[in-house]
Amino acid sequence: DIVFVFIGGGERVGEVLDFKDKHRLANILYFPYQKRADLQYSLSAADLHITVMGEPYVGIVHPSKIYGILKIGRPFVYIGPKESPIGSMIALDGVGHHVNHGEAEKLVQIIQEEKNSRDKNEGRILPAHQKIAGRYSKNILLPLLVDWIEES
Repeated sequence: DIVFVFIGGGERVGEVLDFKDKHRLANILYFPYQKRADLQYSLSAADLHITVMGEPYVGIVHPSKIYGILKIGRPFVYIGPKESPIGSMIALDGVGHHVNHGEAEKLVQIIQEEKNSRDKNEGRILPAHQKIAGRYSKNILLPLLVDWIEES
């Protein structure tokens, strides 16, 4: 009933594909990076998004795909340290789910809960996510950045 779709690259994609082959899993699909113009289709196709960030990367990188996920209003799970911009977003704005690395059972529970919600509410859009996405838009943040630079 559940299909896992991986899109893009990353240094660990090979591990995912090896795992799929080793266990002969037909419910894992992989697609290369999508063109920016087509990104909306892959984002809106998912019932639940997962975004991951490793502990050592807090303050260095930021999974920016979270903003597209928020904009389309789909549920998401963030796997990574709570002390991070996405962890703060979840805590302050009440959106998404947080799972620490290694909490596989919690992740499985969230996936099952979201699947059950999906079964009841096909094509679920979360307006709260979309509202929060507006706070992170270029139109809002760019003037703040310019002001900050000019004041420095």
